[in-house]
Amino acid sequence: MIRVRNPSLEFNWLPNSLRKGLSTPRLVIVDRNDCGGFCCQPTLERCVHPWVEMDVAEGAVIGVSSNELDIAGTLAHEYRHYWQWFSYSKSMAQSVWNHRSTDYKAAIISYFRSYWWEMDALKFQLKYAPDDVSRLWWDWLMEAPCGEHAAKAGP
Repeated sequence: MIRVRNPSLEFNWLPNSLRKGLSTPRLVIVDRNDCGGFCCQPTLERCVHPWVEMDVAEGAVIGVSSNELDIAGTLAHEYRHYWQWFSYSKSMAQSVWNHRSTDYKAAIISYFRSYWWEMDALKFQLKYAPDDVSRLWWDWLMEAPCGEHAAKAGP
């Protein structure tokens, strides 16, 4: 795990209006390939994640995989979760990714439609740091019929 010494530089490209009033979360680069990133909120005593375990007394931790092809998109997505935590009641649950699904497209649709905060973070990512993968996921979400896994608009 590599802890980025000056994470504010990594988030500097996000609009000031979105960063105003928030401290800069710590940023770690981890050597994993399971998913692009994660965000541990400062309410926890320790960030216990399959990738990393560390003290979060200094504030939130955002992690990005060193294998991630689109680091800007992942940073935008995970920063949105950090922003959501401060902007909403600080009571958002942890999203659960179904790693065992054999149908990747169906798993993506279910995941983003099951958690409004994930859909919101995907929209934020598409607005500020779009990439081919997030565009593909959005296309899948828009073409899929609405069903029982529809994400709510917000809290």
